[in-house]
Amino acid sequence: MTAHGFSVPLVDERPLCVDLDGTLSRVDTLHEGMLRALKKAPADFLRSLPLALASKARFKRRIAEIAPTPAETLPLNEDVLAYVRAQSEQGRQVDLVSAADQSIVDAVASRLPFFNRVIGSDGQTNLSAARKLAAIRDLHAEGFVYAGDSRADSAIWQATDQAIVVGTETFARQAIGPAQLAALFPRALSWRAVWRAVRPHQWAKNLLLFVPLVLAGQEAVGADFLITLLGFAAFCCIASAGYIFNDLMDLDADRAHPKKQFRPFAAGILTAAEGVVLFAALILGGGLIAWTLGPVFMAVCGLYFCGTMLYSFWLKRRPLVDIMALASLYTIRIVAGTVLTANTFSFWIFTFSMFIFASLAILKRYTELMDETIHRTVRKSRGYTATDLPLLLPFGAGSAVAAALLFVIYLVEERFPSGAYANPELLWLIFPILLFWQMHIWRAALHGKVQEDPVLFALKDRLSQILGGLSGLVIVASW
Repeated sequence: MTAHGFSVPLVDERPLCVDLDGTLSRVDTLHEGMLRALKKAPADFLRSLPLALASKARFKRRIAEIAPTPAETLPLNEDVLAYVRAQSEQGRQVDLVSAADQSIVDAVASRLPFFNRVIGSDGQTNLSAARKLAAIRDLHAEGFVYAGDSRADSAIWQATDQAIVVGTETFARQAIGPAQLAALFPRALSWRAVWRAVRPHQWAKNLLLFVPLVLAGQEAVGADFLITLLGFAAFCCIASAGYIFNDLMDLDADRAHPKKQFRPFAAGILTAAEGVVLFAALILGGGLIAWTLGPVFMAVCGLYFCGTMLYSFWLKRRPLVDIMALASLYTIRIVAGTVLTANTFSFWIFTFSMFIFASLAILKRYTELMDETIHRTVRKSRGYTATDLPLLLPFGAGSAVAAALLFVIYLVEERFPSGAYANPELLWLIFPILLFWQMHIWRAALHGKVQEDPVLFALKDRLSQILGGLSGLVIVASW
């Protein structure tokens, strides 16, 4: 058997001691436990923080009590798991020795019953670095082989003549000292996973910032476009930070989902710590861009950010309230674009936005609920049941019709600036296009063709692309 080019003996008489966090498991159970506790019981989590300075072992125990780790869905490093299982099957003694709390280590061991001994932090002693080495020596004074992933494991590797490492080759050579590198299981930050985590395909929603610019017609100037483009970049950063935060808060639900379990954080391709760093970097970048665009725009960005946080923490688990929250988050983007271009606020457009995006939010919940009903799955993070299906359909279709009517009222009541449109009457052609598109997307949902966010479905749907192109031609012709 080989791992990254290094020969690995199939059987070794010395016991194999395996670390959990970052080695057997792709993730750090403490970091994820902290996020889980923050979501489940924020007040209890905040009260437990002083323990992190007083006693890390007590802190780990308290986090495990507030939010137990669901070991059955914990993402494991399949290569390490296969290696350890093969060693056990050949008769080698294999121990799970981790700094994670004993309750977590026991739960993982019950999932993987081939471990001979299972040792973790006991609430008094934090079993890491020198303490872990002492515990291993108490068990195996005649020698052992250790598999780990952290610089804190260096003392343990250097106490044996063979090391098994999860990480990069450079890290391994620096960390193990004179020990022989028996096996290397590569792990490094995946920039492809980072790109997936920020969900660039969702940035299309931020094109709503350009709606006021389009409505300004010929009065829009190049400076307005550049300013709106900067605002678009700010919203992309903030929105991506919101998606990362949402993924970190939804780890357990995503891991139980047939599709979302492959998301970078749910699958353990990216760790919770990497997610927090990425979240902070995106917020900082988006905030700096927003600051350069003025205090009002920055306030709108702050409102949007707070809305996404509130949605992730609480609103998305409140039926119907979640729909209004989603519609509001879309509408805030149009408000932001209006602020950037100093256009007159059109409450007809804002009301139209609320109705059309409420319809799309209802459609999303409707398709999710239909999928759950057909496949008999349960979504832990939502409060809807099959009983709500007869309610969602008329409300969603009704909101779609109301949005189309509000667009007509906007055309009738809005007093376009002189010279903004050469042929404003052509804008009426958008009404039948809009109405037809909404009927089309709802029909697609009823036939089970919308399996994702309806906005993303529209971006990939051929008919939706054609209708969007026709609308664009109408707007250009009206100028």
